[in-house]
Amino acid sequence: DPLEIYIANTPLPALPGLYWGDLHTHSNYTEDQIEFGAPLRETARCARALGLHFIAVTDHSYDMDNLPGDYTRNDPELRKWEQFRAEVARLNHELAGFTILPGEEVSVGNQRRQNVHCLVLGSSEFYPGAGDSGDCPLFNRPTLALPELYARVQASGNGAVIAAAHPREVPPRTHRWILNRGHWRGADLAHPALDFWQILNGRVDASFRDGYRAWIGALLSGQEVGILGGTDAHGNFNNFRQLTVPFFKMVRERDQCLGQMRSGVYASQPLDADRLLEKLKRKQAIVSNGPAARLEVIQEGKTFPLGSHIRAERGFRLHVSAASSLEFGPLNEITLHTGRLGERQEQVLPLPCSPAAYRIDYEQEFSAGLPEGYLRLKVKAGGENETFCLTNPIWVG
Repeated sequence: DPLEIYIANTPLPALPGLYWGDLHTHSNYTEDQIEFGAPLRETARCARALGLHFIAVTDHSYDMDNLPGDYTRNDPELRKWEQFRAEVARLNHELAGFTILPGEEVSVGNQRRQNVHCLVLGSSEFYPGAGDSGDCPLFNRPTLALPELYARVQASGNGAVIAAAHPREVPPRTHRWILNRGHWRGADLAHPALDFWQILNGRVDASFRDGYRAWIGALLSGQEVGILGGTDAHGNFNNFRQLTVPFFKMVRERDQCLGQMRSGVYASQPLDADRLLEKLKRKQAIVSNGPAARLEVIQEGKTFPLGSHIRAERGFRLHVSAASSLEFGPLNEITLHTGRLGERQEQVLPLPCSPAAYRIDYEQEFSAGLPEGYLRLKVKAGGENETFCLTNPIWVG
């Protein structure tokens, strides 16, 4: 098939103070029998050309503890990990206006002692996880259990963000049998140390929809957990390529390409790694495969962004902004979703959306406030290939 390249005639949808990024990517530090990524510098340059302002590089824990240049041998001195962090620091100094957040995709044990993947963003400490590396197929038990990983990250005190990677994605049978891979279960996802579920992972598929429904259920039950978006791109700048059967079969798709699914944060100052980490820790983030959205509440003279807590049963003013572009089509639906703790479903309030509009700003008074729970925003754009943006909640209580 011919190589196809799409060149957009407009930038990504923009709102004041919005920075776009991909929070699950892999570089050439992921290097083993079947997985590989692109060099860090080229990944960052491509991301910047796509209109992104940041990426999180989350290479596999079972690759990061290998001897540089030899994925068959482990290195107790963790020289590859140190090289990775040094290169990230150097590129963050060189690439003006672009931020690389160093991270790790840790293989860790769920409640059934199966290997699942957990993103740890912004940590200077390495967390081991080699259960599904494939190095020793008969020894595929997790290195750490999830509670152990959480305890280690919290004990480090470096403010790292913890996210369940593609939590509702069920691995293929061969991965389950040979590598002891599983998926995140209810109890795994309910731990208070978990900051986010990365439910948007390069595809809008059944695992995303299942994760979205489960997230709403968690919010209604009182869990203050956010969502993130990323692509899991392994050097996929324009095409997804992956070995499915080593030495025999390789597939190619147009999914999970760098920046295809995004997270966004709002900041009044240019981002660096520390400021990005702080915004994420506060859950001041949106996820999107197209348009942009902003949700704020003004209550008692103060402005509350995403991730904030406002008082229940107190009046407030809602401020909503949404934007799209020619690439993704005009805005066609804006809805406010409110959840009351203990209820089984959200209340959905449609907000005004002018036909064929690419930018909307809207305010509404809630004189009686809301009961204990949360509110969040959903924006849709486009026609046949409908795209969306989801905000994280503002909590009420």
